[in-house]
Amino acid sequence: MKFSIKTLSAACAAALLACVMALPASAAALAPGDALFGEVVTLPVGAPVATLTSGFSSGSFSGSLTSDVYDEDGELTFVYTLTNDGVSGPNSIGRLSISEFFGFDIGEAGYTVAAGTVAPASIDRNPAGDVVGFNFVPVVTIPDTGFLAPSKTSAYLVLRTNATDHKTGGFASLIDGGVATTDAIVPVPEPSTVVLSLIGVAGAAIFARRRS
Repeated sequence: MKFSIKTLSAACAAALLACVMALPASAAALAPGDALFGEVVTLPVGAPVATLTSGFSSGSFSGSLTSDVYDEDGELTFVYTLTNDGVSGPNSIGRLSISEFFGFDIGEAGYTVAAGTVAPASIDRNPAGDVVGFNFVPVVTIPDTGFLAPSKTSAYLVLRTNATDHKTGGFASLIDGGVATTDAIVPVPEPSTVVLSLIGVAGAAIFARRRS
């Protein structure tokens, strides 16, 4: 069977169109169990409605985490910035994880690089959906990635959610040669989400009791 260049071009175009149509509506959406690589996104416009900077130290590394919250048309965007000050140890920071995102849609996750900052190689969300993690390792094919070494600051780490309220005192952890924890601003669950979560926990406990 012979194929002309015109026929092959049409076939390639059709295949490309099928691939594009198969992509999710937002390539940077972060569902439970997903991971993203090299997702560059835009920063929110305007001033944050809340901000918090909290310090941490593990003995192997130390620094600070800044949480900024923006209201974008009634839904909240959380922007985190991580700094390794190198005061309490020489280690880099390999991972930042932030909890309490259970029950929320993260419609866009990614980062914005400023001059001299370090981008995460990947962003992941655990299957339960409550913990989001940013991983700092160098990847040749992803620009601006690297270890978050002493004196380095991360890129702006952006999570666009459908949350409508926030709280100070969420749980964040840092890992690499040691573990440190600190406060972060995180979403506040809607009452219905809390009820559904409690029902799920109670149901799991009843099921486990019946099996025992």
